Amino acid sequence: MARTANPKTRGSLMEAAFALARRQALAATGADEICAAVTEPFFVAAPYLAPDDPLDRALGYIDLRGEMMAGEVCEFNCFAGTMAQEASATAPAVQAAVM
Repeated sequence: MARTANPKTRGSLMEAAFALARRQALAATGADEICAAVTEPFFVAAPYLAPDDPLDRALGYIDLRGEMMAGEVCEFNCFAGTMAQEASATAPAVQAAVM
């Protein structure tokens, strides 16, 4: 079953893109920076960071990632990562780039 799209996601990404492009110019702004600007606040405030014990933090992070993995694999995996893994098996140039 497909996940319901969050109507705020597009707006959040666009706001982050515009803010970064204004601050450092469009040519210097990458998609990774835009996504980080939107997702970092989620992870900074994540409950798994609260425990003082590093093991408890690690286990809390594993729990968080487990909760995020709902539905079919294609709904929560990294598209680019999956393509790189599949392509690296048959394309030496891709294999060298991801290793």
